[in-house]
Amino acid sequence: EVEGTSLVSALENISKKTSLTPVYSQNMIIIIGESIAKNGVNKFMDFFVRHCEARPKVKLCVVEDKASEYFKIKHNNKLIKAKDIHDLIPDALNSDILHFVSSLKNKISDPYLACLGTEKSESEKNIILRGVAVFSNEIFKSYLHDNDFLGFMILKGVPECGTCKIHDENLGQITCSVNKVESQTRVINDNSDSPSFDINLKVKASAFSIDNKFDTCFDENLKNSIAEKLSKKITDICYAVIHKTTDMETDILNLGRTLKNSNPEEFKKIEKEWSQNLSKCQYNLSANTEVIITGKEPI
Repeated sequence: EVEGTSLVSALENISKKTSLTPVYSQNMIIIIGESIAKNGVNKFMDFFVRHCEARPKVKLCVVEDKASEYFKIKHNNKLIKAKDIHDLIPDALNSDILHFVSSLKNKISDPYLACLGTEKSESEKNIILRGVAVFSNEIFKSYLHDNDFLGFMILKGVPECGTCKIHDENLGQITCSVNKVESQTRVINDNSDSPSFDINLKVKASAFSIDNKFDTCFDENLKNSIAEKLSKKITDICYAVIHKTTDMETDILNLGRTLKNSNPEEFKKIEKEWSQNLSKCQYNLSANTEVIITGKEPI
């Protein structure tokens, strides 16, 4: 553990303290504390963008407390390896230097990063993926946790993104795993200050846990009923995410880029006020869900 007046001076002190030269090409993950994220990450990120050994696909994440605490957590009396933390973040979430810096530089969309947290399991503390940290330009704004996080990953088309619970009058609570998502966004009306977006989701899910005992076989009607309820739940969750992020005036769903690609001339008229116009846009969302039963079927 080293300190310095800046990130660069702190990293230089590694050599002074150990007489060794750090090899940054082996870096797998960068953990950013919340206080750094709130102050803006441009200066912090500059080293990892400019250094000749730094790799653009190194994963980035934010933690709600001090980043240094995560390097002290042990599993089986051994310090947790960087790879174990790295593997908690799905590749498809695109929480890495390349995508983060790209979102910062394009001046239309806003960046986001994976958010890590901890939970206690028996006598140990484990690191878990908690959600995503939402940014407005380089400044941290808020977190998306629980259903908001699930809805965000569904909208981004991240596979195997989590579980969703629905309720059926006969079966009770049904837990479904969202396995695969295809997300497509198109502009319906882009000739006004309040464009309309059409978001279509194709979801494949599996029902693996059903609370109540059921004494008949699962036929297509039953599976269709589960799929219909799951579609409604997913639609509600995703609408909530859209409204929450647009109310924060953050475009982490790349809506501005979609609008610009659709009609560059019209987008140019509202580009300067785009973040303020986000909450004024119309959003039409539909989810087409296919469900398979993976748990034990009653005979």
